[in-house]
Amino acid sequence: MAIPNITPLPPAPTRADGAADFSEKADAFVAALPPFVQQTNSLAGAINTGILEAGKSQNAAANSATAAANSAIAAANSLTQAKDEAGKAAQQAASAQTYAASAQSAAGVPALKGKARRVLSVKPDESGVEWVSVTRQVGETIWSVTDPGSDYLPMDGARYPVSSYPLLAVAIGDLREYGLDWTQIVSPANPTAGVAVYDVCWARNVGPWSTDTPALIAVGASGRIWRSTDYGLTWTQAIYGNAQFTAVDADDYGVVIAVGASGTMYRSSDCGATFTAIISGFGTATITSISAYPAFDWIAVGSGVTRYSSDYGVTWVTKSNTVSSPTTAAYPKWTKQEPRRMRVTNPTRGRTNLTALTAASGQQISRADLRWENNVLLSNLTVPNTAIAALTMNDYSYTAIAVGAAGFMLRGEMAMTNVDVLTSAGTTMPLQLYGVDCAWENFWVVVGASGLITISEDDGWTWKTVRSNVTTHLQGVAVCPDGTIVAVGLGGVILRSAPYKDTNSNTEFKVPFVKPNGKLKAYIKAKESM
Repeated sequence: MAIPNITPLPPAPTRADGAADFSEKADAFVAALPPFVQQTNSLAGAINTGILEAGKSQNAAANSATAAANSAIAAANSLTQAKDEAGKAAQQAASAQTYAASAQSAAGVPALKGKARRVLSVKPDESGVEWVSVTRQVGETIWSVTDPGSDYLPMDGARYPVSSYPLLAVAIGDLREYGLDWTQIVSPANPTAGVAVYDVCWARNVGPWSTDTPALIAVGASGRIWRSTDYGLTWTQAIYGNAQFTAVDADDYGVVIAVGASGTMYRSSDCGATFTAIISGFGTATITSISAYPAFDWIAVGSGVTRYSSDYGVTWVTKSNTVSSPTTAAYPKWTKQEPRRMRVTNPTRGRTNLTALTAASGQQISRADLRWENNVLLSNLTVPNTAIAALTMNDYSYTAIAVGAAGFMLRGEMAMTNVDVLTSAGTTMPLQLYGVDCAWENFWVVVGASGLITISEDDGWTWKTVRSNVTTHLQGVAVCPDGTIVAVGLGGVILRSAPYKDTNSNTEFKVPFVKPNGKLKAYIKAKESM
């Protein structure tokens, strides 16, 4: 409430004033008295009201003080009661822990102490329960853009001492090497007897009722087809006229097709045990390459013609091709359950946009879908004008490699979307390269002139040449399910490389190589977390 103000009175008249001044002051003074009286009365009322409000406030303050005191007393009582209840709860908790420990002991449940961040799990033999870690176990892998710490190792194919990571060494197993030592198969195990061998493939039948024996099939000059059911140790020979076979491939259902000069095409439906001549539609033209999809679909090329089959290679139709004179063809195959020959595989993992490739001299590589529709000539290739002799794609890494004259090697990712030109394939001389195959996530093998064999263990980025002990031209190569590799060539040469345990396996182990995906890198758990 605002306190009223009293307006000061004007000067009062005095006897010393002259007549004129006295009258003027007297009139003004008298006129100011009524407002003065009103303002004084208002002030007195305000003072009275203030006194009453102050009294009320005093009473309210007193009441609040009393209530606060009562609340403090109640809070003290509640605190005392809470302390009493807490004491009782602690006693009950201690008793519960004692009872729980007794119950756990009686039921075979392990103790809780020292088992932080672990979960209770039924034992494998179902005889009780045990605590198990919820963290990753040694040998498990992760993908990360940052280094996950000292408990992990990058999956870069490097070797490490067994003593540094004993648990991981046991989890990974023996250190195995592939394609390093080669042995020539000679008569009577090898009946080729000087006849040129041009290609080799692995054949199998995954059908649920199949009784076919998986086998290696090799083809060559003078109508020769060779078959081995013991991973290349021994071979049998069949002669089909005077056909000049140039290439062979197999699907996953026992069908094997060998092709060659003068439109030659022989088909087997029992993993190469028997063959029958069929009409290829190539006339007298030489068929230079054939490739099979795991089921149904086949593609064959040669002398400027591209032919396609959708019924296991029984009948064939001509397809248009943006490559004018294709010399090699490659179809998708995936066999993740085992290492084996994979000419070309699906670059999308979803199996919905399958890719087939054909290649010719120079920069000509074409790509089409599964049934050889939507054929396009790749325009992203800036490579030398070199004949491409062989082309393969790895199903695991989606890397494709084409090889050819003068040590030429073309490495492409995602069905040749991203391309790198490599030269000499790890050799010191620009030799002709004739055959290429791959297995697992990162292993490649290339063969060529003068007995050249070169391998890569990092998905085709780097290569090392190995001793083949022959000087003849090697024409084809195939990887078997057990890791055995067979290379064939002119003069009836058949070479075999069996996987073996590295002599350093007792002291060293090798971390698998997994190709990074951009900034994402693969790591493997190497130590138990402390």
